[in-house]
Amino acid sequence: MLVRKGIQVCDDVGVDAIIEVGAPEYYERFGFSSGLATKFRLPYSGPACMALEVRHGALDIDDTVVTYPDAFSRLS
Repeated sequence: MLVRKGIQVCDDVGVDAIIEVGAPEYYERFGFSSGLATKFRLPYSGPACMALEVRHGALDIDDTVVTYPDAFSRLS
């Protein structure tokens, strides 16, 4: 319910897409795809790096750099 609510809030406030790092077997059920994330240059890679289009066509871009807040890289 929390993930669905988060996606809905993103939609409500005009977020076009979401990129996340998490368990694919969990996030795929909400529409996240590791294939969509391969369009980006990310500090993380692999199947756990996933993306979701909140607005249709929002991820029709290539070679975009994605950065994360410094605090994210300090997580272990």
